[in-house]
Amino acid sequence: MWNLIANYWGDVTSALGLAVSLVGFYYTYSAALAAKNAAQQARNDIRRSQTLVSIASAIKDFEELEHFFKLEAWEQLPPKIATLRRTVVALEAAHPEWDHKRKTMLQGIIYHLHCFKNDVEHFGNKPDIGQICKVANQQMDKLIALLEYVKLELREET
Repeated sequence: MWNLIANYWGDVTSALGLAVSLVGFYYTYSAALAAKNAAQQARNDIRRSQTLVSIASAIKDFEELEHFFKLEAWEQLPPKIATLRRTVVALEAAHPEWDHKRKTMLQGIIYHLHCFKNDVEHFGNKPDIGQICKVANQQMDKLIALLEYVKLELREET
């Protein structure tokens, strides 16, 4: 009789051990999945933050660019244009998921920056500063709209 109990006791404890192991595995897997999701959310939050900073920086750079044009500070314009162009190109590259409208808008800004650079480097006569400032303001308005759109997306996600 003791042999029968001893044989079943081993089977029962083995089954209980397996059940405890499965429950432990489930909780470990759930915790790992939650940690993975939290890390992904943190990466997304950092990326959005960087996007907001990049757009705000580009807006500030456009304001400075317009100011330099008005002052006719020709020597300060090429590095400012190059910095602004790099910011906009990086912004476009960082967001391949953006729709066609936003990508086209950023490409238009890059195009106008190229034109500004040509105006500064190759002007025979003084460039039309009024027209340049008008175009710069239009491009800055596009960035302001993009900034507000990204902010709206953030509010909708929270």
